[in-house]
Amino acid sequence: KDEIENILAIPAEDAPEISAKLGTNIEQVLEDIVHNLPAPTGDPDAPLRALIFDSYYDAYKGVIVYMRLMEGTLKPGMRVKMMATGAEFQVVDCGLMRPLGLESAKELKAGQVGWFIASIKDVHDTQIGDTVTGVEEPAAEPLPGYRKVRSMVYCGIYTEDGSKYPDLRDALEKLQLNDTSLTSCLYTMKSNFGDKLTLYEPAEFAKLYLMPNLKITKLDKCVAVFAVCTSKKLGVDSTIVDIAKQCARRVKVMDTNCCGFAGDKGFFTPELNDWGLRDLRSQVEGCSEGYATSRTCEVGLSDHSGISFKNLLYLVDEASSQE
Repeated sequence: KDEIENILAIPAEDAPEISAKLGTNIEQVLEDIVHNLPAPTGDPDAPLRALIFDSYYDAYKGVIVYMRLMEGTLKPGMRVKMMATGAEFQVVDCGLMRPLGLESAKELKAGQVGWFIASIKDVHDTQIGDTVTGVEEPAAEPLPGYRKVRSMVYCGIYTEDGSKYPDLRDALEKLQLNDTSLTSCLYTMKSNFGDKLTLYEPAEFAKLYLMPNLKITKLDKCVAVFAVCTSKKLGVDSTIVDIAKQCARRVKVMDTNCCGFAGDKGFFTPELNDWGLRDLRSQVEGCSEGYATSRTCEVGLSDHSGISFKNLLYLVDEASSQE
């Protein structure tokens, strides 16, 4: 249980001790599901409101949209509208996600989690967090909490041979076609690319190429610094702290194992973030702002600390002038 709390950053005091291999305590898992997972709510006769939580492009079916029906009913043949983008489509098929694949159904009702296809050609029409509603009987307002995701990039990719640039562009467009987030972990990218491409963590890049060429004037303020998981795995967490200390007179290093975001899972399972950052607010006391090197982590850190967390390079920019 201690390993679960330290590695996954979720409380484990009530976790059942089971062994699927030995068949130990399987009944307790079923009891926990009955007592701890609330039954779905929602009126199947109300206007359709379904929350999109993922989508991907299939070469034969077009975009397949994963959603949770909060209210109403979805069935093949009905016209639906994405409330954020305004795009309208006619549902071709819908169904449930099963262990062996997608299974079609005659209809999906409030409380169910499923999928639908509607001859959608572009994943940008199905934004994560958007609300799907019916065209003939639309909902009065979308589900709360939707915000358009701002794409952020901290590295450039170039070809050795300029004539190969169109190939690189096409490859990246195909990747984005299948994944609307396109936010790979730097540690994973380094592992996959190996020596084929040099990638820098922002603090690492600043140490090697920015700090030697800038005149730094320490800012008279206290800032908080958080080293994200990727920085720790790459061994540059101390570099983040060193750069912050060069730029600000007082620096507080946040003592927490993980922000709980796990890439972007914190957007969909916020209890991970709640547990991982449960002690953060007391640690940032006296700090005017905070800095890290991962945008998703910065969102969670800002939400739970009460101060704004930004990329470390903003601090470098504020404290520097060109030599």
